[in-house]
Amino acid sequence: MKKKQKKTSESLSLFLANCFGIIFIALSIIALTGKTVIGSTLTYCFAYLFGVFYPFFFAFFIVLGIRLLIKKSPFPLKGYSLIWVGILLTFFALLCLSSFSYRGIEELSFYDVASAYQIRMKGFASSILSIDSYGNLGTLGGGYLGLFFFALLQSVWGKIGNGIFFVVVLLAGIFFLSYYAVIFIAADVKKRKENKVAYDSPFHKKKGRKEQHLDRNDDYEEVPNTDYLKPDPNLCAPLEKDWRGNKNAQNVNVSFAPKESSTPFQEETPIVQDSRIVTQKTQSVPPITPAPIVSPIVQPRSESHANFDDIAPIYQRQTVQQPPVQQQVEQPPVTQQPQVQQVQEQPRVVPQAPVQQEAPNTQAPLPQETKPVEPVIPPQVQPVELPKHIQELQTVEETPATPQPVQEEKKEPVHPLPQYERVNPLEAVARNVQPKEKQEHTVEIKTSEPAPEVIEEKKPAELTEEEKQRQTEKEYFRRKREKALEEAREKEARKLRKKQELLQFVSDVPKIYDYALPTDSLLSDHDDSKKMQTNNLAAEKRVEIINNVLRNYDVKAKAVSYTVGASVTRFNIETEPGERSDRISSLVDEFKRALNGDKTVRVETVVEGRSTSGIEVGNAAPMAVSFREVFENIEVNTKDNLLLPIGKDVSGNVIIYPLNKMPHLLIAGTTGSGKSVLVHSMILTLIMRNYPSQMKLILIDPKQVEFVRYRDCSHLFCPVISQPNTAVQALKKLVDEMERRFHMLSEYKLSNFEEYLAYRVGKEAFLPELPYLVCVIDEFADLMMVGGKDVTINVQRLGQKARAAGIHLIIATQRPSKDNVPMTIKANIPCRIGLSCSSQVDSRVILDEVGAETLLGKGDLLFKNPTKKSLIRAQSPFLANDEIDRVLAYVKDKAGTPVYDKAFIELAEMEEEDEAQIEEDPTKALYDRVKDFVINTGITSKESLMRNFQLSSQKAEQFLTTMASQQILMPGYEGKYELGPAVFSFHNEVKS
Repeated sequence: MKKKQKKTSESLSLFLANCFGIIFIALSIIALTGKTVIGSTLTYCFAYLFGVFYPFFFAFFIVLGIRLLIKKSPFPLKGYSLIWVGILLTFFALLCLSSFSYRGIEELSFYDVASAYQIRMKGFASSILSIDSYGNLGTLGGGYLGLFFFALLQSVWGKIGNGIFFVVVLLAGIFFLSYYAVIFIAADVKKRKENKVAYDSPFHKKKGRKEQHLDRNDDYEEVPNTDYLKPDPNLCAPLEKDWRGNKNAQNVNVSFAPKESSTPFQEETPIVQDSRIVTQKTQSVPPITPAPIVSPIVQPRSESHANFDDIAPIYQRQTVQQPPVQQQVEQPPVTQQPQVQQVQEQPRVVPQAPVQQEAPNTQAPLPQETKPVEPVIPPQVQPVELPKHIQELQTVEETPATPQPVQEEKKEPVHPLPQYERVNPLEAVARNVQPKEKQEHTVEIKTSEPAPEVIEEKKPAELTEEEKQRQTEKEYFRRKREKALEEAREKEARKLRKKQELLQFVSDVPKIYDYALPTDSLLSDHDDSKKMQTNNLAAEKRVEIINNVLRNYDVKAKAVSYTVGASVTRFNIETEPGERSDRISSLVDEFKRALNGDKTVRVETVVEGRSTSGIEVGNAAPMAVSFREVFENIEVNTKDNLLLPIGKDVSGNVIIYPLNKMPHLLIAGTTGSGKSVLVHSMILTLIMRNYPSQMKLILIDPKQVEFVRYRDCSHLFCPVISQPNTAVQALKKLVDEMERRFHMLSEYKLSNFEEYLAYRVGKEAFLPELPYLVCVIDEFADLMMVGGKDVTINVQRLGQKARAAGIHLIIATQRPSKDNVPMTIKANIPCRIGLSCSSQVDSRVILDEVGAETLLGKGDLLFKNPTKKSLIRAQSPFLANDEIDRVLAYVKDKAGTPVYDKAFIELAEMEEEDEAQIEEDPTKALYDRVKDFVINTGITSKESLMRNFQLSSQKAEQFLTTMASQQILMPGYEGKYELGPAVFSFHNEVKS
């Protein structure tokens, strides 16, 4: 029963672990996405508490869920208390430190935390069920908890004390996190140090080791340091005097053999002097000639030895034979347990069998006696493999030896090795060479007269085809380089001349202007009164048509009057009580069909200043509004210097608006809509109403022909800019000028440009005169295509702040789209004029509402005024080119040449560079260079093109094929290309 209950509880715990793991993972993923009600609620709650760190909690729960699914248990707490404490302290410190960037944190009190943080939360989420912008998550900092503790402790020791305290808490958390790891590493290092074995070997390389070189075929063998090969003291103890008579003494026969090595060595059997004779089994061995005395051999360490303990080095003694004395080497007793054998009490001498070596490896016997090397017996003898020739001797059957007296061996004379004379092979070859050539070239002079000197003329070697081709290529590129250098010098000289010319228009002394401003007498008057009668007759007929449409669709309204404007006629529609005005706007298509398909019909449900609705229909005979008429109204109304004429509305009122109140203007319309004429009328109005010291113009004309008439205008701040890249730099310099003016205003504690002008009155001698700067940009879409982000950033900065510095923008474009006129620019230009557009989308881009697509063109416009709730329809003034020329000629005659700003003179040099760097297809430019090379050199080899122009094989073949299609080349012998007939036409063009 208990086992069943235990199994049931275990299965239940496993089931709960799986369930909780799945729930934690699912909820965390949903919360991270921020979707659905659950996700947005969890995201809002955790972001409210922890700010930017809320994703870490969801990640923690995901890891916890995975552990529950795999390990079936949560994170352990026992034994990991310091780690958990470190995690909590670190997270707490990061929450509080993230609140340092909170604006106004110094003045924030503990009681205002909730209200201040709620304001920040609105930027992230307006409510708990809607997350508005994840981009504003960074403004939350460490969340409510971080801000709460920061404000709480700030009242104790201030912001600096908070910083120090939270940094200390962060370091403490990191210490606790790494405590176990540091302890473990330290214990592991200590354990490794204790378990380390002190190890040394005579063959271990050490500093200060002395090496002994054996004189054997110049092969150097390393002798171990004698410091580590000290003899065993037991072996070095003196022998007792009566050790010979000790019958119980036992002889020790210990042999040491090295491992198999490739180096031959000489083994010597020690001679044992004892009263007993060792009984061994022997076999007849052929007589062995005594070998010369050889230096002791030390067996080197083989690379196959893994440990030094496995090596049994051999240090044996050799018998030094010097006639007539026979020396015997006594072997000291061995301290280890010897092997006992049956011996007799007579010593015997065993001659040594030397290893025979080849002649080149043998050396002459040493004249002096070599000192024997004392044997060193290792603590443990392991069986080792002996060399082959030693094994043959040991395999001989042992036989008992009879005691024999020690006899002196006959020493045979040692024959020295033959010494050969060292001969240089080159000398041997030189001896066999006979100087025959000298005899052949000797000339016998039979006559006493000196022989005349014969000067052989060296004929120039003929160049190969490849060398000729290389020479032609070299000559071609030399001429191209000289030509490029000459063009660069001419260009630099031209830039210098132009700069010198422009510097004539720069003056540090302000120029005083005192002339009569141009009047309307220089302007022409356009009378279109004859068209008024035609428009009135057409309006009478249209009133009946409109009323019939209203009656047919049971709309209780009728046209009670009409107003004839310059381009449209507005029919005033009065509705009966209880009738909805939106029913009139629903009949727009019916009005268009009834008026013979007139698409200019526009319904205005509410007309400003009237109690009626309006239906606007284009006039049968459009009438022009003269610029002179509009300019006269400006003169009468006000003396404001920056008033701009917009046009005349349907009611006949002239619409004007000050540029410094706009403060910028955006004009958009398709080709033929009257955009350029409207811009010219605004520029001419500014010129006619201001002196050059009061207002300056910066004209940017990417079309290069729109502002060509103003090149010598006295009101120019810099020369007319026509290159897009130069225009981008001009906008950057205009931003710099804006910043310079703001710095000047801050010095005098003034807030805007108008205050500076009023402050300067009476102080003209001390304060510089700053003119208004009006930057007019035509074809803004082309400028955006070249400048891109640079144009957007600079125009945005000017739109935001330039008004207070006396700088204003007038931007005109033909292609109003979201890419050409982004929202960042539109947001800072509230005043906009929409002329005829192609679609409702373009109308919304300009005016944020439809209507511009129904305009008639030729100056018919809709003006969006920030002070008005509805659009104003008007007709822009007409300005002829001869009127512009007359006004500019008058101003130039009175004001003289323009005075340019010195900072903008560099733009003229950039104009020259931009003209030379007109953008073109790089592939086409490369093809033109290759074509010029082929025509001027006649080289049609693909390898030459690849070598000189860094082309791939495929690209070179493509260029050759293209030139063949243009008949510059033609197929020749063996598939090679030859110059074609089109080359002659190119040469003729160059000559002409």
